[in-house]
Amino acid sequence: MKLATMLALGVAVLAPLGSAFAADDTLKVEKPIRVLAGIFNASNGANKSRTALGIGYDFSKSAATNPTVYGVYVDYNSKKTAGVTTSLTGVGVSGRFYLESANAAGKPYALVGLGSYTLKSGASQSKLGGKLGIGYELNNGWLGEIDYTTVQKIGGVDAGGTNIRLGYRF
Repeated sequence: MKLATMLALGVAVLAPLGSAFAADDTLKVEKPIRVLAGIFNASNGANKSRTALGIGYDFSKSAATNPTVYGVYVDYNSKKTAGVTTSLTGVGVSGRFYLESANAAGKPYALVGLGSYTLKSGASQSKLGGKLGIGYELNNGWLGEIDYTTVQKIGGVDAGGTNIRLGYRF
């Protein structure tokens, strides 16, 4: 993904965050902690399929019928091949845009995130990255997510890929 596209993605995520803190129409998130586990399929490289974990904390929710939830996340994926562990860790801010009413038993959503991603395979290097995806969440806390992570090339390597994860909110 080109830098200009990532910056536009960042503006799309960060602009509403600023107004969310200033607005009176934000609500407390009732189950703010999200834990996810699944697989990460890298775009290229020898370690394509990796174990993927994620944790997030939601700090604000709009009062709209179809709410927007803002939070922070840490995504991690790793695989050991031939004695070398390759991992990608992302830390950033995110927004989830619900497509159904907050009162619905199940709610589909779109998500966007922007953060710093560190690729480690022997040495480590960090770059700006982001993610776009969709998910489905049940009122009992269970959820499923698919997102595409894109990172500026690190040492000529495309470190991005697709996360497919199941999770729980509490």
